[in-house]
Amino acid sequence: MSKTLHLNTRYYRALPIDAPGYEEERCELPLEKIALVGMHCWNVGCPDGPTEDMNFCIGMGRPQATAEAYRIMIKVIRPAMDAARACGMTVCHVESDWMSEQYPEVPNRRCKELPPLHGQHRVISDIVSPRGDEPLVFYSD
Repeated sequence: MSKTLHLNTRYYRALPIDAPGYEEERCELPLEKIALVGMHCWNVGCPDGPTEDMNFCIGMGRPQATAEAYRIMIKVIRPAMDAARACGMTVCHVESDWMSEQYPEVPNRRCKELPPLHGQHRVISDIVSPRGDEPLVFYSD
């Protein structure tokens, strides 16, 4: 018997256009068909990463936003990843093509004409980095 995740969800329904509104729906999702995806959880401004370079808008772009992003990684994203791992849900990690040079051990199909990283050596923050054999993939524009 497969495990199923039961979620109460809420979404905005735009149609019909004369009566839009919020809808609530209970979703039943088989764990073998879903994944939790971590994306753009960079280490800039984090204890394990480079300090913010005030000459570039990198990561969240502003010191206050970068601090908030790290707080969210600790309080929200990492606990969600731990819960997903504990119940057997796949956890995977996605980064932009231009981040692939930071992970030479991970196969990718990066377009070599993409712009450089603005001089920063940033990677996924340790707090939310891949564990074990969790996939890390790069997407293309």
